[in-house]
Amino acid sequence: LFSNSREDLAAAAMATKVAPYSEDKEKIKSFLQEFISNDTLQYATQYKYLEMMQSVSNRRLSQFIVDLDDVAEFGDVDLLNSIAGNTRRFQLLFAEVIDELKPEPSAAVAEDT
Repeated sequence: LFSNSREDLAAAAMATKVAPYSEDKEKIKSFLQEFISNDTLQYATQYKYLEMMQSVSNRRLSQFIVDLDDVAEFGDVDLLNSIAGNTRRFQLLFAEVIDELKPEPSAAVAEDT
């Protein structure tokens, strides 16, 4: 029933690492797409992070800063604790998810000179 070969152990270790990675990415996607901000003075819509992604695409914004208070307000305590416990990993995960979700530019973008 159980195997002790190195290949089987390595495969099992990889399988256990993949699930949390994909789960974390799905939680990040949900947060970025669904978080609603009450700050209507700074953002044209209530979807703060969707708007920020559009601004990055349009090159009006060069930094994408996620407020941990927003994550707490979103109500995903597991995600908040995971970010606090392993910030570097989550910086990379957020960057990957943002690259996947980032829309095409909606305004003319000046070429770099």
